[in-house]
Amino acid sequence: MRAWIDDRASACGFGDVTAVEVFRDRPWARVACVETEGGRLWFKANHASFAYEGALLVLLESAVPGRVLAPVSLNDDTGWFLNIDGRTIATDTTIEAVSVIERYVEVQLGSRQLVDQMIAIGVPDRCPPRLPDLFDRATAHPAAGDASFRCLPMRSRLVELCSILDEDDRASLVNGDLKIE
Repeated sequence: MRAWIDDRASACGFGDVTAVEVFRDRPWARVACVETEGGRLWFKANHASFAYEGALLVLLESAVPGRVLAPVSLNDDTGWFLNIDGRTIATDTTIEAVSVIERYVEVQLGSRQLVDQMIAIGVPDRCPPRLPDLFDRATAHPAAGDASFRCLPMRSRLVELCSILDEDDRASLVNGDLKIE
């Protein structure tokens, strides 16, 4: 991991890496803060199930330039990627909540035509027609335990809402905190 970070940071023009500190280490991803001579970067190593994230960011950047932080370097084999430090962008006091929501909507609308490409790179297909089956699988899973009984009464409403969304063709994928409509 460190060798890849050192190599890619240098190749991308950030100079030598001076420090790498793991910021979060979860079963689904490891995130590290990477200090370089040229500024701070962030490294992310997703679990194989989420290895598509870097490629998704590149794809979204192509559809809505300037609205997502596309990786400065991406390892297609592992899904590892380096990003610039976006916290300064996110904490800019000139960006108001309404502006963030508007930008989020721009990404949603601007990426609608990419649904097939997103699925091809591994983004889970959670379009409305698939949601009832995904619901059934989740509630039938042994790990659901007692929660499955509490969720079952919601199924008919879920089917109804999915039918409405499918008719209007307004929703297609959900990727963590990003919903593509």
